[in-house]
Amino acid sequence: MESGNRAALQIPEGKLADGGTYRWSVRACTGVGCSPWSAEQDLTVRVQPLPPMPASQSLVIGDAAFAGVSTATDCDAPGCATPPNGRLRVGTADGHLWATHLKADLGALPKGARVTSAKLSLTRSDCTTPCVVQQPDVYELSTPWTPAQSGRDLLTAAGNEAYVSGTALTEIDFGQLVQSWIDRGGNEGMALTVPGAAAGAEYHSGAASDASQRPRLTIDYLPPTAPGAVADVVAAAGDTGLLVTWNAPLDGGANSDVTYVVKAEKGDGTVAGTWEGTALRAVFTGLDNAGSYRVAVTPKNGVGNGPVSRSALVHGATVAGGAARYNDYIQAYLSARNRSSRGSAPPQPTLPPNPRTGRSSARSSTRRKPPSWPAPRPWRPRASRTWAPLRPWWTPWPPTVPTAASWYGPLSCRR
Repeated sequence: MESGNRAALQIPEGKLADGGTYRWSVRACTGVGCSPWSAEQDLTVRVQPLPPMPASQSLVIGDAAFAGVSTATDCDAPGCATPPNGRLRVGTADGHLWATHLKADLGALPKGARVTSAKLSLTRSDCTTPCVVQQPDVYELSTPWTPAQSGRDLLTAAGNEAYVSGTALTEIDFGQLVQSWIDRGGNEGMALTVPGAAAGAEYHSGAASDASQRPRLTIDYLPPTAPGAVADVVAAAGDTGLLVTWNAPLDGGANSDVTYVVKAEKGDGTVAGTWEGTALRAVFTGLDNAGSYRVAVTPKNGVGNGPVSRSALVHGATVAGGAARYNDYIQAYLSARNRSSRGSAPPQPTLPPNPRTGRSSARSSTRRKPPSWPAPRPWRPRASRTWAPLRPWWTPWPPTVPTAASWYGPLSCRR
């Protein structure tokens, strides 16, 4: 991985025991070599129980909230052919190839709901005995379509990539499709077609006299709730500041982003600083080393706030040399990096005069040029032989060995 980025590692299941304490370290490696191992850190495994799954609810969308219309796709003029009243057609019938457009109004679905399943129900009207099950192709429309447009316009809006094909409608779960409509805040519906000139089928439309025969979309979903509590809130104190980290709640509560309101509190409960964002860490500065602080983390989403989780009390400590020494280190590092990226050598230090000769020992800032090598003589092979080009014998020097835990490398973990 790139230097400076954060990394995560997942230990295979069964390698660690719940309640066990381990020590781990890491090093970085390249094709040339590896850096030293980092200092060992303690790790205690605590398995968190999963929160109870909330009870799912169902919503049936039908009648005026679930519009359906059939159109002939083998002619350009709108309304060039009309199906029988109260019928929907998919496939070949009466000399035309038919497609059906269905569009659901999801306004009754609670905002932030997480869809677990969605089933489409169409009742056949062309047979009373068990019918041959039709397996239509289902397409999600990418652009709007209305009955005032032609059937070929419907195929154009449907595109070429099917959501599912060759599957009976009763076996198709439209949950993922419905969830994508919720995430986008709208939908253009879906089109049912058949490949080629396959035999058609007729279904009851929303105008059927029997309400149980009308098209409907049954959606199972988890109702939106506030997020659960965050876990492992750990505050690390510094010089007049602290860093706090935590883990996201196991249950986000809703189909929306979770944000965190983080407060640094004094020992008496007074708020010394507030931070809000989506990251899993926060930094507070300007604190008093003489005081003690704890951090309170509250997750929230579009539904409400979750429970508050707090860290243990921590105390700041003055760093020897103060912030000026740290700033000097950072400036020296940045200067060295900039010189390295420009290809210039760092300035050589001026040494004191030699006590024996009295002459200055200042080094020249110009590096000695590397020795020049004579150009190789051209090789002229015999005409009767075939020669392959030689690979260069030299390699860049000196090779670079990583000095920090970056890029990639082995991980050592032991009890």
